[in-house]
Amino acid sequence: MIEEGFILLQYLTTFIILYPKKNNILYQILFKQIQHLINFLLNKQKIYQEFLFTILIIGMYVLLNAANLLCCFGSSIMVPFFPVFASDREIGLDTVGWIFALFPFGMFIASLILGKVQNDNNRPWIMTTSVFVQAIQLFIIGALYYIENTYIIIYVAGICRFIEGFSNAMFTTPFYAFIQQLYPDEVEEKIAYSEIYTGIGYMGGPFFGSLLYWIGGYTMPFYTFALLCVGVGFVLLKNYDGLKKAKQQETQLGIQEQQEEQEESKLVEPEIGYLAVCKKYSILVHILSTIIASISYTFYQPIYSDYFKSQYDIDSDQSGYFYCVLAIFYAIGSLAVSYVKKYKPFYIYFSMVLMGYLEFYSGPDKYFTNLDHNLWTMMAAQSISVFFSTYPYILAIPQMNEIIMVYYPNSPTGSTNISSAIYNACQAIGEFFGPIAGGYLAENYGFERACSVLGIFMIFGAVLYAPYLFIMKS
Repeated sequence: MIEEGFILLQYLTTFIILYPKKNNILYQILFKQIQHLINFLLNKQKIYQEFLFTILIIGMYVLLNAANLLCCFGSSIMVPFFPVFASDREIGLDTVGWIFALFPFGMFIASLILGKVQNDNNRPWIMTTSVFVQAIQLFIIGALYYIENTYIIIYVAGICRFIEGFSNAMFTTPFYAFIQQLYPDEVEEKIAYSEIYTGIGYMGGPFFGSLLYWIGGYTMPFYTFALLCVGVGFVLLKNYDGLKKAKQQETQLGIQEQQEEQEESKLVEPEIGYLAVCKKYSILVHILSTIIASISYTFYQPIYSDYFKSQYDIDSDQSGYFYCVLAIFYAIGSLAVSYVKKYKPFYIYFSMVLMGYLEFYSGPDKYFTNLDHNLWTMMAAQSISVFFSTYPYILAIPQMNEIIMVYYPNSPTGSTNISSAIYNACQAIGEFFGPIAGGYLAENYGFERACSVLGIFMIFGAVLYAPYLFIMKS
């Protein structure tokens, strides 16, 4: 580009010298050459800026996925250790279930708020703050080890789980909206890749947590991941303006003219209301599929490590490795979803049916399967179920966004914000009722029968979803 600049300078010098003789043929040829060279330089500059813009977007996407990975680390380390710790403090499984349920409750409240208030300007600040909040609550959960009073442990743990859920939504709700805006034609693929990070995070939390637990006891995993969250928070803080710069370059280069159309239509567009969207059957069935998938993840949180201890005499530091197996299958399933390009509702439907069937073998429940307790049967059923749970979980958000866009075609930003908020709220509802139901059913009817009840609920959800397969084209 520097060489072309010198050539342009030479042309301009000659052009000025020949200016008094404008009718000269050399002058006219030179004038056309200057025009071509200027256009060439402008196009070259635009390509260069587009390249920088692409690098910036990819860098922010990778950085946010790394932060998401660490948030999942922090959220998952409580699963294999806290139930056993609570049992030592004489806290029942049903109470542990309520403590775990406060995480999605905080997530639900935050998702609905953020769906209305987030925008391109405050989105980076919201996500950065969430990581620091995550670090604070991890420090507090670790410090509970030094407290003997049962009531203090219950109340403080419950508050921390609520705050953790709120901060989790502060990150994921803007994150999913960010993906839908920057990759409108690759939403399923990009969310699937992000869910691979999520699966690795939920795998790495129990795995590395078990190693840290073995090294330093209960407090070590929580303190270590809290410090890591602080480090990532400062990295995000340093790159705070990354998303803003991305949006500014979007507008300057004209890569997404949709941005300008959204700004022009804000004053005339009617606001998209939650009630108006959620009362539509096509949205309701995807709300249900998301809730079912979320329940399948959190149902076992308060009962998993206790069941391993009571049934197979496997300690909590070892049960974390079994939990990692499920996270591995979740990551593999997320990768598989990225290749789904059509027939998405059919994938969602058949996944729910298969998940429901496999839950009867997740105990296994001898009444329904005529099988005795078997660790490998249980792990195989749950691993396959987790693999297929990624289909209704990941495919739901682009499906909802597409449906909302049908009703609000001139409001793409509002559609992505609302679909992201509804998706996170549904995820929170499932994660709220999952631990409560799991703790209650396991406490009163046993682990095996609890799994069967979950399977019946999943099959019922598939029955409700089935009519959508016939009416989706309309």
